[in-house]
Amino acid sequence: MIEHPRTGEQVEFEVETPECLVMRTTWTRPGQRALEHAHPGMEERFEILSGTAAFRIHGMERLAQAGDVVTVSPGTPHLAWNPGTGPVRLRITMTPGL
Repeated sequence: MIEHPRTGEQVEFEVETPECLVMRTTWTRPGQRALEHAHPGMEERFEILSGTAAFRIHGMERLAQAGDVVTVSPGTPHLAWNPGTGPVRLRITMTPGL
C-alpha cells in the first residue's frame, strides 16, 4: 500500500496491465484529492465500497453511496472527493491501464 502524505489517500493495486488498472483506494480525509482533470484516452470507473463520495463530472455534481458506480468517459473533465468526515473506500478501474 502507498499513502499520499498531503491527502492521506491510501492505494493498493489489484491489477496493473496495459489493458486495465484496478486500485482499492481509501480517502481518509475530507476534501479534494486533485484538481479537475480529464484522461484523454482512458475511462475511469469508481465503485463505492463504503462511505459517501462526491463527484463533479462535466460541471455537474453528485453524491455516490456504497454500492453505486460512477463512470467517467474518456476526455471528460472530472473531480472526485470525500465530502464527509469518515473514510471513503472505493475500487477504481481505469481502462486502458496506460
